[in-house]
Order: sequence, then structure tokens, then C-alpha cells
Amino acid sequence: MEMEHREQDAAWYVHIDGQGNKTDVTGFAISGGVDSMALAALYARAKKSHHLLPPAHGFIVDHKVRPESTEEAEWVAEQLRSRCEKHTSCVIDVRANLV
Repeated sequence: MEMEHREQDAAWYVHIDGQGNKTDVTGFAISGGVDSMALAALYARAKKSHHLLPPAHGFIVDHKVRPESTEEAEWVAEQLRSRCEKHTSCVIDVRANLV
């Protein structure tokens, strides 16, 4: 992913293809840890100042490794309601693949 500042419209464009094309959405994998929650909060704050930034979409994975993982994923989803325009929670039960 590449970020570029363009003076003519004073906004940050985030693009993947290296051609300067603005994406329709920026996705974030949010674990609920301090670093990913800070990223979501900082992006939400930046979007208030730079309206041309693409909408944020938070992705949350409930991995089922710990008994409390579902409750944690629900807490993260609640936090993202005020930080991302959209969020998606998915369950990937990885317990069967653990040795």
C-alpha cells in the first residue's frame, strides 16, 4: 500500500495499484489490541480533516482459540461503530487446526 499527498486537493490518497487511483474503501484488520485500535482511531480522526480519504472498513476475526474470543470480538465491533463507516465480523474456528 502506498500513501501520497497531493497538494492540488490537499488530501491523502491511499492506493494499492501504484497508479494513483483512489480506492473505494480502506480495510483494517482490527484485533482489539492497542495498536490496531489506535490505528482505527487515528484514521477516523484523519478522515474528519481529510474528507477525500476513502471510507474505513474494519475486519474482526473471532478465532475461537480462547473461550472469551467471542466476547472480545463483540467489544471490538462496538468500538468500531464510532470509528469505521462499516465493519465485518467473521468466525474462523482455528481450534481444529491447532496441534
